[in-house]
Amino acid sequence: MKKNISLFILIIFIQVLVFPITFKQAVKTVFKNNPDINLMKENIKAADYSIKKTISSYFPSLDFNGRYTRIGIIPEFEIPGMGSFKFGTPNNYNFRITTQYMVYDWNKRGNLKVLSEKNKTIMENSYTSLKKNMVYTIANIFSSTNILIKSKNIFESNLITLKKHLEVVKKRFDAGIVPSYDILSTKVQISKTEARILDIEKVIKNMELSLKQLLNTDDNIKIEGDIELLPVKYDSQSLIEIAVSNREDMKNLYLQKSLIQVQKKVNKTALLPILAFQANYELRNGMLPDIDKLKQNWNLNFTIAYKIFDGFKTKYQNKILTVQDNQITLKIESLKGKIKTDIEKSLINILSLKKQLQKEKENLELAEEAYKTVVKAYSKGAVSNMDVLNASSNLKFAKLSILKIKNQIKMEKLKLINTIGLEFWRLK
Repeated sequence: MKKNISLFILIIFIQVLVFPITFKQAVKTVFKNNPDINLMKENIKAADYSIKKTISSYFPSLDFNGRYTRIGIIPEFEIPGMGSFKFGTPNNYNFRITTQYMVYDWNKRGNLKVLSEKNKTIMENSYTSLKKNMVYTIANIFSSTNILIKSKNIFESNLITLKKHLEVVKKRFDAGIVPSYDILSTKVQISKTEARILDIEKVIKNMELSLKQLLNTDDNIKIEGDIELLPVKYDSQSLIEIAVSNREDMKNLYLQKSLIQVQKKVNKTALLPILAFQANYELRNGMLPDIDKLKQNWNLNFTIAYKIFDGFKTKYQNKILTVQDNQITLKIESLKGKIKTDIEKSLINILSLKKQLQKEKENLELAEEAYKTVVKAYSKGAVSNMDVLNASSNLKFAKLSILKIKNQIKMEKLKLINTIGLEFWRLK
């Protein structure tokens, strides 16, 4: 009984146990546990096997075929003075080994191997792109959680201030200086602040659940710390060049163009003759004159296969490939334009947000000075309780505004780094 109770307590303890997790730990875990990441790893394995499959076409094939046939009635005739002759045997054995090899195919096998290799590279690029997107999502979760925690701290600090102010209001009410409305209005403000803190805690929990799902873990996790971004001080054109050379979606578009060129080479050989070799070795009975004796036989074959006409299939396939090549060229230009626009937008937003931040810092200084002045004035009865609450609220929102703008700047920098395709979590 005691053992069962101890086990139950242990299970409950494990369920409520919370594991702090940092950004770097989250990145390592998502690379290890995320099912989409692991699925992409399996796809790369399949692509690697596809390359090995194309290499196997360079080797000759070897087949073995064994057959036994029992014949009930055997044709037989008799020649006067010479005896009778059978045209078969009841027990027939036939064993054959065949080897085949493609001697010359205009490098079709080589081109097919190149296609498989390029497809694997595309898969690897997609894998890297998925990892970057996963880390970008994790970074957003950590950054958002960090601002929520700091916002909560501001509300908690404001709550402490309001409660202290409530004590002052109560004393002034007991002295008959202020009406009960001042107490009620202060309590309402306290209640609103407490409700806001609860809302923030709920959103933080949702963020942790989103991260938990991404990491594919059953552990109860607690987001700890923030992300660090190295400064990016390149001009717009330099960032565009980095993005074009770094981004996997751009790399894959260029790879797809090269794939089409290889496919055109394969298509050109569709109507060209190919030369194949075949060798057969056979061990069998049933051959005259000793039909019951196993005898050897072998032959060699050289075959030329030439497709003279395919109903213009090759011609139109080449046109299709040309159209696909043009489509990819347009996709590359479109992606370059989008990258350029995204980079320029981020740079403009960062510059604008920095200017806003400077203004908000000035507003915060004014709000702090105004609050100190109002509190002193209230203690002397020069202003109302509502003036104090408004000043407190203005100070709180000034702090929150600075926090919000700082986070927006970080988000824009993170977006910019992701746009140019840098693995920022690896940089030192």
